Amino acid sequence: MIEQEKVFLQIIYKLKTPSCYDVTLQSRVPKDGKLKGLKSHDYHIFMQQVLPLCLHNLMQEVTRMSFIRLSQVFNKLCLKVIDPSTMPVLRAKVVNTMSTLEKIFPLECFDVMTHLVVHLVEELDLYWLVHSRWMYPMERYMEALKGYVKNVALPKGGMVTSYANT
Repeated sequence: MIEQEKVFLQIIYKLKTPSCYDVTLQSRVPKDGKLKGLKSHDYHIFMQQVLPLCLHNLMQEVTRMSFIRLSQVFNKLCLKVIDPSTMPVLRAKVVNTMSTLEKIFPLECFDVMTHLVVHLVEELDLYWLVHSRWMYPMERYMEALKGYVKNVALPKGGMVTSYANT
């Protein structure tokens, strides 16, 4: 593992977050130096708020600023109030950011999922606010339903029986 990765993981390990955060980053960085056990909401918080803090003075300025701009795009995507006049600027920002990252990193690092970031802005333009379509409430509800399972051989029946008895 290169020195920058070690510093990055140490910053994450030592980072103090407010108690309202669902993720405790210290427990997600084991001794092998990989981030493990993050859920979708954890990645959401990580991309928007934690990553720009952790990259400070770690990378070359072009790379660091590209990641920070990407975090800013995700922040704009998740706002509860959006000014329609900022949509063209946001679209240009995400395209420029992704093309800059493609120049910096080898093409093997990019797949369909990284390309979908460009389409998130278009989706915002078509369907409007993103937070109204989040799956986090559904994921939490499914986790609650899984807690009702008593018989692993028949999970659906156990869920229904336990849920009806509450």
